[in-house]
Amino acid sequence: MDNTILIDKPRESWKWHSHMVSNNIEYLHQFAEKLGIGRHKFSNKKGKNRPHYDVPKWLLEKAIENGAVLVQSEEIIIFLKEHFE
Repeated sequence: MDNTILIDKPRESWKWHSHMVSNNIEYLHQFAEKLGIGRHKFSNKKGKNRPHYDVPKWLLEKAIENGAVLVQSEEIIIFLKEHFE
């Protein structure tokens, strides 16, 4: 399985956080750990099946430097629907 990490730009309405997703949840956890993000930032609300990490804006560049692909927020939603619904 090809491991993909996508991240969007932080917004004020999200308390200046980005959303980071992957097609492989274990890889997503490992990637977040490499960035120094704890599991408490992982979210997968019951019934929504949209697993993601909330990433503080100061870690956006580090995530991209480590291989995350910057995309529009709408692409995150499409990606999650394609892989988890």
